Amino acid sequence: MSRHRFALLALSLFASFCSSAQEPPFSLRQSPPWILLTDPVCPVSKFSGVSVANATSTLRVMYFPKARDAKIKSPEKLTLSAAFDGPNFAHNSTAIPFTRNDDRWEAVVPIERHLYAIFYVKDDKDVVDDNNGQLWDVVFCEPDGKRSIASLMQQAETYTGKPWPEKVHRAKDYAKAVSILQSAAAGDAYQRYTPLMTQLWHDEALRDGDDTQAWTKVSNEVSQFLIDHPDDKAAAFAVAAFISGYEDHLPEQFVERTLGMLDKVDDRKHSLLSEVELSRARRIRAPRLQAQAMQAWIGKYPDSDLILEAVTDWFFAMYEAEDIPGAEAAFAKYRDTVAKHKDLFAPNTHVLYQAMAQVYADKGVQLDRALKLLDDDLASLRADPRFDMEPEFKKHVEAQYSEIRARAYLGLHKPDLALTEAKKASEVLNKNAQLHFDIAQACAALGEKRSALDEYFEAALMPSNKDLTYRAELRQFFIKNFGDEEHFEAELNRRIAARFAAANYVPKLIEQPAPALEFTTLKGERFEASALSAKTVVINFWSPG
Repeated sequence: MSRHRFALLALSLFASFCSSAQEPPFSLRQSPPWILLTDPVCPVSKFSGVSVANATSTLRVMYFPKARDAKIKSPEKLTLSAAFDGPNFAHNSTAIPFTRNDDRWEAVVPIERHLYAIFYVKDDKDVVDDNNGQLWDVVFCEPDGKRSIASLMQQAETYTGKPWPEKVHRAKDYAKAVSILQSAAAGDAYQRYTPLMTQLWHDEALRDGDDTQAWTKVSNEVSQFLIDHPDDKAAAFAVAAFISGYEDHLPEQFVERTLGMLDKVDDRKHSLLSEVELSRARRIRAPRLQAQAMQAWIGKYPDSDLILEAVTDWFFAMYEAEDIPGAEAAFAKYRDTVAKHKDLFAPNTHVLYQAMAQVYADKGVQLDRALKLLDDDLASLRADPRFDMEPEFKKHVEAQYSEIRARAYLGLHKPDLALTEAKKASEVLNKNAQLHFDIAQACAALGEKRSALDEYFEAALMPSNKDLTYRAELRQFFIKNFGDEEHFEAELNRRIAARFAAANYVPKLIEQPAPALEFTTLKGERFEASALSAKTVVINFWSPG
């Protein structure tokens, strides 16, 4: 039994003797048998928009410095570093101070909208207790007390080597990940196979070597899974999802044979074969070829409940190719499809409206239409009850729309309106280089040369894929209005030095091993960071601008 599991089990004992009139079997002033406890042991998750009567709003984490194996023995301050919901949600992290309570330290963690938590403890001298590299974690429960399948899946992800916030990572251990997922599959009463089994089969292949033999072994297991679950659509959808995601790794004979079996459980709205073919189209890298594949798919499956996804992919393939007529055709098809299939929820509608307007603004064409698209869509977005946006997210969306409007007004030679919209956007997007460039152009057109110069510098010195374009525009504007090439270089270097000084950067040596990482070379060869051990490695951070 792991120390963490023992600690969780011990929590119920702790609660029982605390509520009893009897003396506890040991003194808390002696060395306790655990380092860390959580209360509750299995919190109930509350997801956004779902009412759960017994949902847990906070998690109490208790750290015991007097425990024999505790790494931090005499802390002055302690901090709990926690991350939530798996590596794919690595931005969901926080640091919470502990408070002393007798011989233990306690931190209260808000968890109302999370489904999994993992954490470690550190003091004010950066001494870390991470449970010997394993960290501590909490698997959440469903309202009926059963362990959440989604939470177990996120726990398994922590053993796959994916990056998390600083120090919140475990060593890669696919055997452990597979064990967790097998346990989840045995009790799966909610998700009905699809995401769970897809993740399980994938991790099994990686556990067994990620080679032809490993994927063949998994394909045999998948075939047996279908045999063991005849006429089970949930099982069929799980297999289809697995083939869609990993077809390139699987034996061709297995794929064709299995698709033939799956075709027998298809229905008109959602063909399993169509799902696999859509995945094949999405894997095409060349935007125009992908767009052609999407159009062919749409013609073949016009009544599929995946139709809006396919049209969306077609649109963004044309968007990436900077093909305005192609994007317009896909956009028109999207609007027609939404009108025809009123039973389908269209979550990407507002994204497409914004993107179409942005295409026009980027290319300086159809600018009046771009403004109308933004106005109509924003009104619709505000009125649609299905888009109950958080206030901060709503402000961000409106700021993005204002930035696109600013560029449209610049193209229409209305710098006063452009400046008004850009300043609205700057309240939220002040770190956006494009926005500073918009303001610079508007100020320049209005004769506000000093303001324009400052904004050009802001745009040019911010991280951006267009930094070379902005710097060239800045250089031209400076030489025309303020001085020669020599003065420009001197001013540029002065501002770069001032920005660096203002950042107050202090180099800090992080004395810990690098996380387990996997790389793919430009030739498609895969290798792990461990292969670079004892070698000098140069990492080049570059801008494609």
